[in-house]
Amino acid sequence: MKVKALVWMGIKTEKAAEMEQFLQNVMGLPLTRHGHDFTLFELPSGDKVEVFGPDGTNHFAPDSIICGFQVENIHQARQELVQAGIELVGPLGEERPGGYAWQHFRGPDGKLYELAYDPQRS
Repeated sequence: MKVKALVWMGIKTEKAAEMEQFLQNVMGLPLTRHGHDFTLFELPSGDKVEVFGPDGTNHFAPDSIICGFQVENIHQARQELVQAGIELVGPLGEERPGGYAWQHFRGPDGKLYELAYDPQRS
């Protein structure tokens, strides 16, 4: 597997509103989308920061941060994780258009991480 970049960060927190305000007003991250217990910030590089409130997603433990690693081939990377005995969490996620895809997995430390494939970024 070839990891190309660190491209995504997910933050699950009981203080989602406070984190959203901090990221937008103090850190200056551009707000892209806001919904119930979910906010997306997208940096000029294309990297994403997502904030999840308590009801935002069921994969993340409360008060956790998850990082996404960009890979060249997500299907091959998934196979390599399985061959290494790493637990995949949930199905392969795909977002159309553009072919962006992701896969959550549990690292040897028991925490969640993500593989990401983004054909818009080389």
